[in-house]
Amino acid sequence: MSKVDMRLKKALRNARPDDVFRVVMTLQPALAVEPGMPEFELDPAQFETREEYRRELIAERQQQMDAALHDTREELERLLPEVHGGKLSHTVVVEGPARQLISALQLSGVSHAWLDQPLDLVEPRQSSPEKA
Repeated sequence: MSKVDMRLKKALRNARPDDVFRVVMTLQPALAVEPGMPEFELDPAQFETREEYRRELIAERQQQMDAALHDTREELERLLPEVHGGKLSHTVVVEGPARQLISALQLSGVSHAWLDQPLDLVEPRQSSPEKA
């Protein structure tokens, strides 16, 4: 349970096995990029437009994430009814009953988890008029 934040830990302790939670998880990639190696080997000069280059970067990133997180995502999808994300980053949002979440948290590919919660939006301060 060291990979679980305090709110999630408390919620799971007080939950019934079938209580459903939405949890954000950071996954540990199975494959690591070698130090000193470029993350992407695409040369922007190979593409006619920035859009083509961007599409190719996204496609390459998706392939990397799929290779690095495939096994963990597959296990999460087997354990939980809802798994979203993990296509371009190491973060997924999962939903499921407490008993299944506890099983998912034991996966070695899950490095951290926290309870999904609403974010408070902070309104920007009004700028004060410039003094002349």
